[in-house]
Amino acid sequence: MARFFVWLALLSSLSEAFCPTSTARHCSLTLGALQANYAEMSVETLEEELRSAHRKMFEMRLERQRSKKKDFKTHELRLLKKKIAQIMPVFEEKVALAATNEASAEE
Repeated sequence: MARFFVWLALLSSLSEAFCPTSTARHCSLTLGALQANYAEMSVETLEEELRSAHRKMFEMRLERQRSKKKDFKTHELRLLKKKIAQIMPVFEEKVALAATNEASAEE
């Protein structure tokens, strides 16, 4: 576990990576270079990202229902939900902006 935090600190050069394990939950780690900048993506790219995340969530839930294994990785499901929650506001804003631009262009 400690090696992970050292690696993360080297990778992203964040001081928060060295938070003690008791307060690790409260540390907000953002992986600058690794985290996608959704504001700069096009609507089509955002839509594809959303579709792939929703598809992956569906497949994971279906696999959980079909298999009797106990090794279902809930953290992956949580990460997908977080990704969708990060993309949706940007996507909705861009779609609304495109709709208002089209409406003003028609007038």
